[in-house]
Amino acid sequence: MSVNDREKDEFERIRLVARMEYDWERVADYRRNEKFYINRLVESSRALGQLEERLA
Repeated sequence: MSVNDREKDEFERIRLVARMEYDWERVADYRRNEKFYINRLVESSRALGQLEERLA
């Protein structure tokens, strides 16, 4: 393996690690947002149930 090939491989490695870190952050953002909306759905469902009981 020549020095030039090694440098190319190192830069490719750096690029792939950076892309993976970026992707993991996007997954973490998605999960945080998913939890927020699931919790909001649960809260809304409970509130709706309470309203329906009072209206019945």
